[in-house]
Amino acid sequence: SQIFFAGIICFILTAIIGLYLNYKTSGNIILIIGIIGVFLGYFYTASPLRIGYTPLGELITGLGCGPLIIYGTYYVQAQKLSWHPLAASIPIGVLVGLILFINEFPDYEADRIIGKRTLVIVLGKKKAVKVYEFFMGLVYVWIILGALIGIFPYWSLIILISLPLYFKAVKVAKLNYDKVPELLPANSATIGLHMTIGLLLSTSYVLDKLTK
Repeated sequence: SQIFFAGIICFILTAIIGLYLNYKTSGNIILIIGIIGVFLGYFYTASPLRIGYTPLGELITGLGCGPLIIYGTYYVQAQKLSWHPLAASIPIGVLVGLILFINEFPDYEADRIIGKRTLVIVLGKKKAVKVYEFFMGLVYVWIILGALIGIFPYWSLIILISLPLYFKAVKVAKLNYDKVPELLPANSATIGLHMTIGLLLSTSYVLDKLTK
């Protein structure tokens, strides 16, 4: 009950800030983003949807902590619509989803016992680790292709310096997906990749402006 109460207080404070930002901007874009965010956040564990107990947990987490946050941040500052920040938010959202995804491997038995149907449980660990590897690689492919066709600045290719961390995460996950202690370095590497790629991608936009 205390956790629930704290969560409601956070939702209320967030709503107040969101309503203020919506008032200061036009088009009710922030209001729409906020409503979606609160809905997904509340029903992630609340009945009847309990999204986090379904195979959609990673997708919803990635959506909420990727496109919703990044596009909302962009709109507050630029106050115009654009698909560029949406494209930039995709790899960040994928990485957030992968943080949740890789953490479901150690929780496999506990989640299964309480009736969760996470994607790792539905697929099984052996297939799930291939999904992890695919989407981890997709992050790099998305950014590299985006830089080559002009969606992202060429400076965004600096994310390639994070490749050693990527190889570490994938290698550890493939070798130890069924071993809890040995898998932990992949968990931390995934978190590190989210932070590193996010910072590097953001930095690339700054460098692009400074060098024009």
